[in-house]
Amino acid sequence: MRIILKGTKIVLNNAIRQFVNDKFSHVERFIKTFNRDPGKPEKGKDKVELFIEIGRTSSHHNKGNVFRAEAQILLMGKDFRAESEREDLHIAINEAKEDLERQIKSYKGKLMSFETRKEKI
Repeated sequence: MRIILKGTKIVLNNAIRQFVNDKFSHVERFIKTFNRDPGKPEKGKDKVELFIEIGRTSSHHNKGNVFRAEAQILLMGKDFRAESEREDLHIAINEAKEDLERQIKSYKGKLMSFETRKEKI
């Protein structure tokens, strides 16, 4: 999985990059079953790309939901997207990650139940 990070109205230092990579690298364990042949990656690139945008909602506010985190991933033609706005950047990133994981788990469960129904027929 390749993580593409973009900062909006915020400077992305190494600490923020490391925090985002640590948090969203756990998403990869949920998407391994979506890859048809995990032993054979595509030529020179990862099959799945996770787009993450973090930043400030505006540069002149100091109170309220100042920080925003958005994550988007495309799996098997389905687009998963999670967004969070909080006063703390780390909390916004955590909430976006948890929402994305929840969506992927739910879709994965639907696929599994569909496949078991298909096998019974």
